[in-house]
Amino acid sequence: MDRQAWIVVTLCILGLVGWQVYVARQAPPTPRTVTVSPTPAAAMSVAPGATPSATATPSIAPNESTPSPTPTSVTRSFVEKSVTLKNDDLELLLTNRGGGIAEAILPKHIGENGQAVRLNSKQPVPIGALIGKPDAPSLEEFNFVPSNGGIELERVLPNDVTLHKKFTLLAQPNQKDNYVAQMEVDFQNRGRAPYLNPAYYVALGSATPIHRNDLPNYTRLTWCIDGKTRTTDVSWFAEQKYPFIGTTKRAALQFFEEKTANAEWAAVSNQFFVSLITPLGVKADRTWATRYEARKDSEGKIDYGIEGAMGMPGFAVKPGQTVTVQFQLYLGPKL
Repeated sequence: MDRQAWIVVTLCILGLVGWQVYVARQAPPTPRTVTVSPTPAAAMSVAPGATPSATATPSIAPNESTPSPTPTSVTRSFVEKSVTLKNDDLELLLTNRGGGIAEAILPKHIGENGQAVRLNSKQPVPIGALIGKPDAPSLEEFNFVPSNGGIELERVLPNDVTLHKKFTLLAQPNQKDNYVAQMEVDFQNRGRAPYLNPAYYVALGSATPIHRNDLPNYTRLTWCIDGKTRTTDVSWFAEQKYPFIGTTKRAALQFFEEKTANAEWAAVSNQFFVSLITPLGVKADRTWATRYEARKDSEGKIDYGIEGAMGMPGFAVKPGQTVTVQFQLYLGPKL
């Protein structure tokens, strides 16, 4: 080709590269829309056959070969105790550390290691714990209290306010599988001054790949607004580069947080299982997540897990009154 032709070709290549840079800069880094997780029914009846059983959880030294699950671990100065609430499909290990679900065990589903699938396994923040700062949660001690059905825990807050939580397993009519639970939270103001709660988060727990060959983009945080789901997966936290050029678009991030408008539910999930929480009578206004190293193989390949939380609006409780908030939990396989 002559000199003029080479100039035209060069200009075309430069124009193509410039267009790719422009498109990359214009594309918003927001999560994409998907439809993956089921929405549980809004109201159920209490299962008549739920059987709580008390067990003690001994202190266990961490495995030095396993990476730290998340930077949000909290040192506790009390003995952790647990009680099990179960049916044929779901076992909930309730803990006095933060007053939530330390683990949800699915006895009918077997993982890669030949054992029952565990949701939120070995993670520091229990499912359903109420926390102020999800990146640095304070998991205080709760006390188990007598209950006629389900499991109940209490903690006395400042100014004579009692935080009371009750967990029950719900029966789904005409369905053979039962993975639905309910968490009822009472703020009882027995003091003389109003109790003001500006805002709080409900921990969703964590999700990790079940098998080594699970696709990492399924390990994600998902939330639903007006029946439409949005999500961010573990790849969002990694360093982002411009396509074709290879230059850094943004550095790796430790936390994801987004304001939402009336989110109906939020969840963390892997390729096959989900931990989903639906607030009843009120909607969430924020979502939060972080990723962590779940495991690393001999070749250095890292499987990432994700930990999430759902932000709830604040409220006030007058002296002598009680504010109750209910949440429905689905802890099981994706439908």
